[in-house]
Amino acid sequence: MACVTDAEAAGPAYNLPSVAIALEFPRIGGEHWKVSVLGCPDVSIIVPVYNAHRFLNECLESLVGQTLKNIEVLCIDDGSTDGSSELLDCWVTRDARVRVTHKANEGVSAARNLGLEQATGEYVLFVDADDLLADHACEELRNLAEKEVADIVVFGGKTFPTLGWADASFACVNAVVRDGVDALLHYQGSYPLMCNKLYRRSLLEEHRLRLDEHLRLAEDHAFQFFVFPYARVVAFTKDQLYFYRIHKEAGLGEYVPNENKAAWQHLEAARAVLSAWQERGLIKQYEEELLYWLIAFLYNMASRMTFNEREEFSGELAELLGVYLPGYGMGLYRLGREATRRLEFLLDAHDIIDEPPLMTFVLYVADGEPADEKTLGSLEYQEQQNLRIWVECEKDPDESVFALAKRDRRVRILDRPFVEMASELDSSNVWLVENGLLIEPTALREMKGSLRPDLETAEEAAPLEDVVCPDLMVFTDSANYCGVFDSYEYAEPVLSEPSLPSGWYRPSDFGAGFLEAVSMSPSNKVFSRRLVQESSRLLVSQKLRAASSPVVLSTACSLLVPSFLYTRVPFFAFQEVTAACADRLPWSGIKEDTLLLVEALDMAPTEAAVDRAMCSLALTYLMLSVGFERFGRLCELSQAFEEGGAQPRELPEEAFHRVLSSLAARRLFEDAMVCARAAETERDLARALCLSLMTLSEENRRTALVQAEQTANAQEALDRYYSSVTYRIGSTVVDVPRRLVRAVTRLVKE
Repeated sequence: MACVTDAEAAGPAYNLPSVAIALEFPRIGGEHWKVSVLGCPDVSIIVPVYNAHRFLNECLESLVGQTLKNIEVLCIDDGSTDGSSELLDCWVTRDARVRVTHKANEGVSAARNLGLEQATGEYVLFVDADDLLADHACEELRNLAEKEVADIVVFGGKTFPTLGWADASFACVNAVVRDGVDALLHYQGSYPLMCNKLYRRSLLEEHRLRLDEHLRLAEDHAFQFFVFPYARVVAFTKDQLYFYRIHKEAGLGEYVPNENKAAWQHLEAARAVLSAWQERGLIKQYEEELLYWLIAFLYNMASRMTFNEREEFSGELAELLGVYLPGYGMGLYRLGREATRRLEFLLDAHDIIDEPPLMTFVLYVADGEPADEKTLGSLEYQEQQNLRIWVECEKDPDESVFALAKRDRRVRILDRPFVEMASELDSSNVWLVENGLLIEPTALREMKGSLRPDLETAEEAAPLEDVVCPDLMVFTDSANYCGVFDSYEYAEPVLSEPSLPSGWYRPSDFGAGFLEAVSMSPSNKVFSRRLVQESSRLLVSQKLRAASSPVVLSTACSLLVPSFLYTRVPFFAFQEVTAACADRLPWSGIKEDTLLLVEALDMAPTEAAVDRAMCSLALTYLMLSVGFERFGRLCELSQAFEEGGAQPRELPEEAFHRVLSSLAARRLFEDAMVCARAAETERDLARALCLSLMTLSEENRRTALVQAEQTANAQEALDRYYSSVTYRIGSTVVDVPRRLVRAVTRLVKE
């Protein structure tokens, strides 16, 4: 054992005064552990240790270096296997104030309780083995406790690296509170941490206050609710005296529960707290405050549970509330809007599955691509739980889809195309979701407000099921790729607002440009069940080529609505994976089917209008695939390529080949772009670029790749072109491509 080396790393030895007495006691296995007694210490510092070798020396150095010398450091080795045990034994030989007990692993609560049994100091302080204590902490805390005759002193601290929620768990004010329950419920820092408090040991011993060893999580949080009601005086100081280290191995023992287990453990801790308060007769006086605490304590963990587990959890919570806080169901508590919403979330899952759902998400997964995990998660963890998730896969579903269906009984894997199963819908609304989308977790809840645009806030709106829902609701995404870009191109100005306001509109308000105005993307729309079922029947009866495509179904629904609701609220976000999925869209089939629908329904959009709408959709996917900033460079490249240039070095090869393909296709499909070019505007040129990208055949793609190889020979010429003085000063030579960049920038901002 490298005892000497580790001991030297621990720092200089502390010389004991002559009153010190050294004692030895037998330990299991015939070994001995040594205790040094220095009269009666002012502070007992209890350090539970489990596999903390990496940080242990640094922690102990901060403890033995305290300006208050009359302390004892009680290290409880909870079955460490990484060399921490040997390092602790070395520390015993270096400083007689350090005492070590080795024991089998039983968890942090058992370790701390053993430390309390061994403590002899007037005050008790808990420090984790990977954290640090300011060198004057013990002295300052003891002085404050004596000055205010405090049973508990709560102090400030700081995480490193910074972790916001933990920083908010330390004291932030200087105060003296002469009521323990008042201090607990109304002052920051009182819970959840153990490490930011100095306890008067006589308080703990008089009432035999110990950590609940049956709790495997939130045991320190629950301990504060056991202790504070007995305190007569609680002092607070905002001085940062504790430094909480954030790292992957933080915490005691190997027990790291998943989200489901963590939520159940929190519920057990809550049960222990409520039981203890009921025994003391405190619940009646603090019912409302306890309910607020319980909601905040359980919500975050419960929101990350899988639905099937949360459904059972909700039932258990309802029973717990019925026993300890029965007034929750009778409207006796004056909870705020946010607390009420969270309580509804915690309790809804138990009963909501038997109610008609408000929304069905229909996720499309194309052949050759896996279901995006982030998309699945954004559907699964919606705050509004009364929903269904249908998944349509062109081929066999991957493992992630089966796993989701196993843990969430709201999920259904379709065995036929959705348009053939739409008659089985039982929800009020339908959202066609492209693989790769991220739905905002609050989307359905916020839609309740958007369905009533005359109201200022979502909270003022009636619940979604109480509102006459529109057949079509159009919204936008977080980057405003989808939606109405320039309202004045389609609709009459509204003098009171600078852009199209939220509200009701008719497709005829936009003329032939309706499809482009609302976008052909299915992602920015919610449809009524009636509309989806009617459109699905139409697509099946017409036997359209791309009937199963969400773009075609979305277009059919859009063409059938007499009116729609538009809102500027972003309810989702695109990912790059969405653009990758777009490569597999049957573009020619979509165009053909859309024209057939227009003809069958005798609608206003012309072929040119359909081309424009498809160009705008392709523009969205192109900007997603290469990023908006680089998209401007693609427009610049259009000019440079036609002048014999080559690939800029900062442009990804795949993106470069993509734009080369589009440029080759632009020449091959000139007829398809005549209408788009008619106005000869910069925006129309951008549309033309996207249209050529959509209509590119595999043969033309190969031709474009050959052209790309040929352009490599002109790299030196292009380098000279970009480094020239005329390029740098923005002369006429590059004025056209720069105008294209500005046009695309305005297009996206609008």
